[in-house]
Formats: sequence, structure tokens, C-alpha cells
Amino acid sequence: MYIKRVKIENFGPITNLDCQLQLNKINYISGEYGSGKTTFMSAIYSALKKDTYICYEEKSKKKANVLLTLKLENQEIEIEQIYEKCISEFEIRKIKNSLEQLKEFLECNIVVIKNLDTKSVEEIDCVQIKNFLEKYKDKVSNRNLYNNILKRLEFPEKNHLISEGEQNILKILDMLCILQENTIVICDNVLESNGVEITKFILEIMYQMTNNIQFIIMKSNYTKNVIPIEWSNIINLNKPTNEINPVGNYEQKWNKYKTIPKKAESLKNIYYYGDILQEEESKELEYKEIKGNNPIGSIIQNASVYTVAFLNTNKIKQGCIKWGITDDRVVQGVNLSKKQKDEIRKRISEEFIGIKPYLGADDYEINFADVYNKTGRILKDTYIVELKIKVKEQKFLYSTSKEEVYMKTEGGKRKLTTLEIQEETLRRIKNI
Repeated sequence: MYIKRVKIENFGPITNLDCQLQLNKINYISGEYGSGKTTFMSAIYSALKKDTYICYEEKSKKKANVLLTLKLENQEIEIEQIYEKCISEFEIRKIKNSLEQLKEFLECNIVVIKNLDTKSVEEIDCVQIKNFLEKYKDKVSNRNLYNNILKRLEFPEKNHLISEGEQNILKILDMLCILQENTIVICDNVLESNGVEITKFILEIMYQMTNNIQFIIMKSNYTKNVIPIEWSNIINLNKPTNEINPVGNYEQKWNKYKTIPKKAESLKNIYYYGDILQEEESKELEYKEIKGNNPIGSIIQNASVYTVAFLNTNKIKQGCIKWGITDDRVVQGVNLSKKQKDEIRKRISEEFIGIKPYLGADDYEINFADVYNKTGRILKDTYIVELKIKVKEQKFLYSTSKEEVYMKTEGGKRKLTTLEIQEETLRRIKNI
């Protein structure tokens, strides 16, 4: 999958832009200071990941729009992100074989290469970079630089002593060598301070990768005229507008973005309203239907009990409870506002404080997965609430804040009696 067309209206300094992006070329975003080069990248990322690295301008009466045309394997689809009055809406269009196309879209990797200072040069995989460079030894024009990099890779323990420019090139190569096919790569300011020769070296390698990876790069003095024009697709941005647009200050959050390490995660679950899920309940998985008008209460009531049950169940690595799915595995979803989602996160965290022994914040994960209708449109404020628990084999048993001990069964949970707690504890001590 790759982005074929980008249309942006009233997004930060960009009032109106309609441009084509390409595969098999490097896409350069060009424009004067303040014209919206980083805004362009932020808008694409926000639409593709349905994430907000932006802030809304409450005084604006306009509507901001980001429309992307995506080329999938067998079809083109459109996704649209609309921002108006501090509210955003997302829609997918032109889906025919919806399940396959939606899955391809959701599993596309979006990688941002940014803020190299957040990555330590000691963390890079020198062996992996060396093997990666071997594929491009005849594709780069600066053989001296190529050989110098190989020498640096022979002595990784000294990498912290080399210059900042040399460290940056190793960090960028470490990112490039783990990119998978069907990946969109956004490079924001990472080639700005490395000098012309290093920039040319990186771009020559990137160009060789463009047959199945799409690169979107900010154009600068260092990227200008360093590779043949036929390798490039240039998008020129106009002068910035002075008008107040509904999407304004994105910088604070976007600038704190950390380069994604190693592998971009993909979404495994796609939920269609009314579909019957294939996976049945087990010791690792529990479905819960929300009944009544108090979804928060229903979720909190079961969260710690099932978490303790998962933690006390041996021979599983992860437990997951999903609210919004019936016992018959039918996807219904849970209607939640943003305020209610925040309240669920807060209440679960508070509830878990009472679990003994201590359960760390990294030991569980709360997700709100979108629910789609049959045409691929996201149902507004409708989610499958997923609570995932990491499970480690331990000799002790976990208990809730009420000092109750549970274990997971194939179709639910079971509360242990005092005698069963003693017997289970002795058995674990004997086996560990």
C-alpha cells in the first residue's frame, strides 16, 4: 500500500493543497520557512494512524480536511479526516471487498524517522547494518564513505566516540535496515544537519528501496540536487496563510514524537458490527457483553477480577478480556464518549492498585478498538474495549483488593476457597 494523492484544506498554514505522491521515487516536500512542511507530514500521520499530534483552534469557524487516496494491492480507497469545532471524524470510502481491503489498510506500517537524539548509538545492531549495506555496495557513489562506515561497524564499542554526523548515519541505517515491505516512511528533519555527502549516501540507498517502501522527506539545502531529478517527486507548498484555521498548533506534541524503534506494530483485530468472531473463549480470552446504561460500572466490576484470574493461570503468556462482544461471539461494541474512555482508564488504574502482589503499569494495556459497519465506515463513539494482561509463571497467587483469589477457566473464572489456595500455593512451590 502507498499514498497516491493528498488533499489538505485549512490545516495549520496549509489552506489548499492537492498533490500526487509516488512509489518508485523519493517524495520531497518543499517550501519556504513556515509554509507547512512538517504540518504536511503531521497531517498524513494523524489521518493514517487516527492519532492526534495536533491542537484545535477553537475560534475558527472553518472545517479542516485531510483526504488521502491510497493504492492497495487490487483497489484504491479514500480515507478522510475532518476537524471542526474541536471534533474530528474519520471515514473510509470506496471499499468493495471490505474485509480484505480494510485489513490491508490497518496493517500498513507507518514509520516516522525523527528525533535521532532519542536513540543511543550503543543500541544499534552493527551486524544487521553490515548485512544490509552489503546489498547496496554497488549502488552508492561514495565508496570511501561506504568503507569508513564498515570500519565503524567492526568496532561498535567505540561508536560513542565518533562524530555526531557519523553517529546519525548509523542511527538512520539502523532504522532503514529493519523496514518491512508495504511501509510508508516519513522523514522529518533527520537529514538537515548531516552534510551533503552523508545525505546523498542515505538518499541513494533510500531510492533503491522505493519499489516497495514509500519515502516522504522534507527538502532542504542538503537534499537539494544531490540525486538525479528523475529519482524525485517534488511537492511545492505555497506561502503560509495568515488566516485562523481550525487545526492550529501541532508542534508541541509532534516535536516530542520519538522515532519508532525496530518494528512498527500492526493492528491484528478488525471488528465489524454484527459479525461473529471465529476465536472462542478460552483460558486466555474472555468476552463480555455490556447491558444496561452503566458501561463504566460494568467494565470496572469485572476488570480486576478477571485480571487476577488471568495472572493466577499457569501456562498462558497473556490474558485478554474484551467488552462489547456477546457470549455468542457477536460484535456489538460499547458506546463511549471521550470523557468516559478517560474515566475507564483512570478507574482501572485505581482498581489495580489494590491487586496484591504489586501489578506494574507495564503489565497491562487498555485499548479502545474501532467498530466498522459493512461499508468500512467507523461507527461513531463505538468501541471494543480490550484489556490485555501479561502473565508470568509465579509461585505466589494474586488477589483482588477484597483479598479474593480467582483462576481462569475455559469459559469464565472460578473463585478459590481457602483450602484450594493453600493446595495451589504448595503445588507451585514444589514445581518451581
